[in-house]
Amino acid sequence: MATIESVRVVMAAEGLDDLAHVIDGDHANSTDCLVVTRRDDAWVTFSTDERAAVVDESVRTYPSESEALEDFLVLLRLKGLLRDLQRERDLERAERREIHPDAH
Repeated sequence: MATIESVRVVMAAEGLDDLAHVIDGDHANSTDCLVVTRRDDAWVTFSTDERAAVVDESVRTYPSESEALEDFLVLLRLKGLLRDLQRERDLERAERREIHPDAH
C-alpha cells in the first residue's frame, strides 16, 4: 500500500524528486507538473501545462489514496525516463558537434 511518505522515499531513491510535481498540495502555479491530490471524495492524478492549467485528458480518478499514489509514481517514472532520454540525446548531439563542428 502506497503512502505519501513511501512515494517520497522511492522518488528520492530513484532520482525522481527533481521532476516538477505536487503531492496533495496547491498546484495553482505549478507549470509542466505532475499532480496527485484529493478532490471531493476521491483522489486524482493529472498533469499541468506550461500555463499551469490542468490538462483535461490527463485527469484520472481513484477511490483510494494508495491507488492514486501508485499511478502517480508510474507516471513520474515515465516522466523521468523521458527526461533521461532527452539528456542522452542532447549529450549525443553535443558530442557530434565536437567531432564535426562544421556539420549542421
